[in-house]
Amino acid sequence: MAKSVEEQVEDIFKGELKKLKVKYFTKTEPINPSIDNALKKGPSKANKDGGNFPDIKVFLETQNQRRIPVMIEVKGLKNKLIKLDKSKNIDQSTAAVTGYAVNGAVHYAKVVLQHSDYEEVIAVGLNGYKKPDGSLETEFQAFYLSRNNELYPKLLDDVTDFSLFKETNLEHLVDLLDKVNLSEEELEKLKKEAESSLEKSIQKIHQSLYDDVILKPLLNTDQKLYLFCGLIMAALPIKDVANLTPADLKGNKSARNNDGLTLYTRIEEFLKDRGTSDEKRQIILNLLGNIFNNSTLYSPTNGESKLRNLYTQVLNDIIPHFNSNLHLDFTGKIFNKLSEWANISTDLVNDVVLTPRYVTNLMAQLAQTSKDSYVLDSAMGSAGFLVSALEIMLQDAKDSISDQEALQEKIKKIKSEQICGVEILDTIFMLAVMNMVLVGDGSSNLQHSDSLRNPINFPATVFLLNPPYSADGKGFNFVEQALSKMQKGFACVLIQESAGAGNGGGVSKKDIKEKFSGCKYQDACRFIFRESFSADSYLSL
Repeated sequence: MAKSVEEQVEDIFKGELKKLKVKYFTKTEPINPSIDNALKKGPSKANKDGGNFPDIKVFLETQNQRRIPVMIEVKGLKNKLIKLDKSKNIDQSTAAVTGYAVNGAVHYAKVVLQHSDYEEVIAVGLNGYKKPDGSLETEFQAFYLSRNNELYPKLLDDVTDFSLFKETNLEHLVDLLDKVNLSEEELEKLKKEAESSLEKSIQKIHQSLYDDVILKPLLNTDQKLYLFCGLIMAALPIKDVANLTPADLKGNKSARNNDGLTLYTRIEEFLKDRGTSDEKRQIILNLLGNIFNNSTLYSPTNGESKLRNLYTQVLNDIIPHFNSNLHLDFTGKIFNKLSEWANISTDLVNDVVLTPRYVTNLMAQLAQTSKDSYVLDSAMGSAGFLVSALEIMLQDAKDSISDQEALQEKIKKIKSEQICGVEILDTIFMLAVMNMVLVGDGSSNLQHSDSLRNPINFPATVFLLNPPYSADGKGFNFVEQALSKMQKGFACVLIQESAGAGNGGGVSKKDIKEKFSGCKYQDACRFIFRESFSADSYLSL
């Protein structure tokens, strides 16, 4: 069996840094409190507590005070530079990050980005091995990770050694980094992978709830939804307030001082920090109160409460998905995964169907959503359509408004005035509010109401809908009502031909043609049929 030459490799590259007069930090040597705390707080390579210790660390600082941490990991055996997963991404499994240089360096880089305020990090993998003739072969590979690129590691082809880390070469290095951007294909791939990973994490945690003989009969599906979402909000950062750690959950048995109250108070502070209105904040807190005040959840077993155990899982497996700007339908994913296990208690006719993100994106695009649109969904579910529309509107604003002050004003207006959603079911309305809060808070115009009995006064120019087809009128009444109030713009409606098996019967293209043929809205309405989701599959009436 080959013997590792890791120490020799490390010495060689440290020597190169010395020649270039680039200061480096050893495994246990501190850099600064922000980076040191991030490495300490983040899960280790073995996904345990105990901190992170890159083999070498470098801190680059340009004349313009651009500061870039560099995390370096060293290995000393053949074929230990990098390992890719089946999707050709840098594998971040425990075995990969502990066994391969690049994988470990990328892990450290992500920890710094996720647990500090740094915007960018370079990850470098170094490897070496003895060749048959006894000489030492070394390998070097560098990747760039940034918040702008959603922490996606981009290979730096031009960085093949440490020469660009030299002080006189830093401006050239920065120029290279500024040209590193995600392609549309990479961005879409990231979204799909994030959704898949999020669903797996949700299912893993739910499985632990399902297998727990005490919790399984204690929580129904609605309560699991509330618990999941509450734990997520408790784990997210609050301005000027330290993050809540599992160690802060002490397992006290007191009714006035316990883990449930600690989490509940944290959730309340989170909602205030996000600017959630008093009314909506109270709706969420009322639904969460009974869950987090449950003594079975907050009382300790062998020194640890159920809440602490679940919070730790959420912190490690779910929260990393929220440290991005991918605008995923978070609560919709939670809803869909949990609904695979049991019917939602309020879903008496099994008519709650949450629309996949790629469909909501397509429909928002077909309705020509832009930064100036006013978007309405009168049966919004978990607000998946509004999440997609919000993403398009914000991106359009960023692409077309160069003045930063004007851009921020427009973003504020989009979130507070230009999107509107209505939902009648308590459980689903709460999901929608939390969804919009979690993606940046566009919850101002979300309403808990019956949109058919209480028509919405909103100047919609975009109408998006996946209606409940088992309701009276086969869902067409939602469409007719919205179109009758629109003065301009476009509507896009999802038709599920297999839906409506309840009160309303089936829905067909013939039904739609008979209903809307000759009406004054026919040129502005698009119907997407469930049988096909391609861009050319809609029926224009």
